[in-house]
Amino acid sequence: MRDRSPPHDRVNHHRILSVASASAAVASCVLSLASCNSPSVRVLGRHTANVLSIAWSPDSRYLASSAWDSTVRIWDVLRGGPQSVLHTKSSPTYQVRWSAADSQLSLVTEETVEFWDPRSNSASSVIHLEPHGGTWMRVAWSHDGQHAAVYGWGDGTVRIQQPAIESAPLVLQGHTGGQVATADWSADDKFLASGGAVGDRTVRIWDARTGRQLQVIRTGTGNWIAVTWAPKGSRLAWHGYSDHTVHVWDGPPYREISTLEHAANVEKIAWGPDGMLLVSADRRGALRLWNSVTGELVRKTPDVGSLVDVNFDAAWDAGTPYFAAVLDQRIVIWDTATGGMKERSVGEEPVVALAWSPDGRWLAAGGYYGSIGVWETAKVEGKSLR
Repeated sequence: MRDRSPPHDRVNHHRILSVASASAAVASCVLSLASCNSPSVRVLGRHTANVLSIAWSPDSRYLASSAWDSTVRIWDVLRGGPQSVLHTKSSPTYQVRWSAADSQLSLVTEETVEFWDPRSNSASSVIHLEPHGGTWMRVAWSHDGQHAAVYGWGDGTVRIQQPAIESAPLVLQGHTGGQVATADWSADDKFLASGGAVGDRTVRIWDARTGRQLQVIRTGTGNWIAVTWAPKGSRLAWHGYSDHTVHVWDGPPYREISTLEHAANVEKIAWGPDGMLLVSADRRGALRLWNSVTGELVRKTPDVGSLVDVNFDAAWDAGTPYFAAVLDQRIVIWDTATGGMKERSVGEEPVVALAWSPDGRWLAAGGYYGSIGVWETAKVEGKSLR
C-alpha cells in the first residue's frame, strides 16, 4: 500500500527510532513484543495491519490505537483486553489523540477529522475534507482539552475547533505555499505556534483566543518546520527537517537565545518537564540532552550505530529523566541523568509506535504487524548496552 503520510510521520520499516519518556520512577529495562510469556508484558491484542498511531487516555486506564486495517481500537489496559472497536469505514486513521478534559478522541482519516466520545462510541462532530486530504491533516489538543488545532489544510491555515460546541472554527491565516507542518500550544493555552511546510519557511506565533498573528520568525531553512513549546515558561524550540540545528527562542517578543548543533539532520525535539532541558535526535540515531537556555550539551548517548532514513518520535512527560527508544529493532531505555542505557532485540516484529502512560506505570508499543503490547515498567529487566 502507498504511504501518503507527511515526511515527519513516516515510519521506515527496517530502521526506526521512536522515543517516549517516563513520568514515574522506572529502572532501565529491555522490552520485546515477542516476550509474551514474560510477567511484565501484556499483549492486549492485534490489528490485522501495521499500527499507525497509539495514544493514552488521561487516566492511563485505556490505550487507543489505529492501523491500516481502517479501525481504531480502545484497549482496557488493567483488564488486559479490547474495550471497543471504532470502525472508520474504508479509510485508515492516520492519527489518534486523546483530549485531556473530557476524554474525547480525535481521529484523522483520509476524508474526515472526527471527534469521538468513546463512552457512547459515536462521533460528536465531523469535519469533511477533500479526497485524501486527511493524509496531511493532524490535530493538536490544548492542554485544557477544550480546543483542538486542526492543521495541514491546503490553504495554509490552522483552524481552532471547540468540539463540545457547535460553532465556526477560529481561522489562523498567514502561512503561504501549502500546508502547515506542525502546531503546538503554549503551556497556558494562550498562544499557538505553527511551523510552515514547503514554500513557507516560517514559524508563526498566534493569539489563540483572537486568532491575531503576533510574530513571524523567518527561518530560511528546511522544507518542514517542527515547532514545540516548553511545558513551563515561555521558551519555544524549532528545527527544519533538512537542518542540523535546533533553535531556542524566548519572549515575547521572541528572540533566539541558543542554537543546538548536531552532526546530521535533526529529526525530532522534546522538552523536559522543567521547561529547561531539551532532548533532540538526528538521522544517525544520536540523542542529545541540552540546557536550552545556555546551549550547553549536558549529555549524549553512546555510539549505537548509524540509522538510515530514520523517523523519530518523542514525548517527555513530567517525572523522571528516562527515555524509551526503538533503535534498529532494539528497544532501549536511556537514563539521561547517569548516561546508562539498556537494550534488547524486539524480535521479528518491528515496533513502530511507543508511548509512556501519563502515570508512568506502563510503556505501550505498536507493531508493524499489528500487535499492541504494554509493559509494567517496574517489573522489566535488561542488560547494559555496550
